[in-house]
Amino acid sequence: MLETKSIKVQGILKEIHEKVQQKAGRFEKISEDIVLENLTLQALCANLHMSPAACADFVQNNYDCSCSVDDMIRIYRDFKINTEEKRLEVFENATGVAIMLEKSMNGDQQAYELYRSTREKFMEKKPKHYYKILLAVIFHNIKQLQQENDQQLITSFGNTLCKYLLFDIENAITYAYGFNKHHNSAAPVKNNNAKKVHSPEQERLLQKLASLESALEQSDMLLRDLQSEFDERLEAVKLQEMTEFFGKLNSDKYGCILDELLMLRKGID
Repeated sequence: MLETKSIKVQGILKEIHEKVQQKAGRFEKISEDIVLENLTLQALCANLHMSPAACADFVQNNYDCSCSVDDMIRIYRDFKINTEEKRLEVFENATGVAIMLEKSMNGDQQAYELYRSTREKFMEKKPKHYYKILLAVIFHNIKQLQQENDQQLITSFGNTLCKYLLFDIENAITYAYGFNKHHNSAAPVKNNNAKKVHSPEQERLLQKLASLESALEQSDMLLRDLQSEFDERLEAVKLQEMTEFFGKLNSDKYGCILDELLMLRKGID
C-alpha cells in the first residue's frame, strides 16, 4: 500500500503526473493501433483469461473502441501472449515488478534495487513491447497513479514513451530519497585527495544539477528513439498496406486478377 500521507510520496506522485501530462501534450499525434494495443493490455490486466474474441467484445463495450477479432489475434501474437499460460506468466512477472516499484515509492531502498534487477530481467524477453505491458500493469496495480486523466493519456503512448515514462518514475524516486540509480556494490576507489565536504544546501544543488543533466541526456535519447520507432512503424504500415492491396487484387470483387495473370503467364510460356 502506498503511503500517500508521506510528503515524499506526494512529491513523487506529483512529478509522475506532470511527466504524463508533458509527454501527452508534447507528442499529440495519436496512432489508433497504439491506442488499441494499450486498451487491450488494460483489459487483460483485469482478466487474463479472455480469448481474442472475448477481449474484442470487452474493449468495444467498455472503451468505446472499434476493433475486430483479427485485431486482437494480431496483438496477442505481436506481444507473444497467444496462450493463457503465456499471458499468466508475463503479467505475473510484471506484477512482481510493480510490487517492488510501489515499495520503492515508499522509500525502501532494498526494494528499489530489487525492482531494478527484476525489471531488467523482465525486459530481456521482448523489450520493444514489454515496456507497454509493464506500464499498464503498474498503473493497474498502483491506483494512486491514476490521477485525473493520466491512465487515459498513457493509452496513446508507444513503446518509446512508455519506456521513458518508466525512467521518469525511477528518477522521481531516486531524487526524492537520494537513492543511487546506478548502484554498484564494488568498493569505492580510494583517492589521495581529501574528499571535499559540502554543506546541505550545496549537496542539494549538486543533486539537482545531476538530475537536470540526466533529464537532458534522456530527452536527447527519447527523441532519437522516437524517430527510430516512427521509422519502424512506417515500414510496418507500408507492408500492411501492400499486403491488403494485393489481397484485394486477388479477391472475387476484382476478378482474382493475380490468379488470372498467373494463368496467362503459364499460357504464354
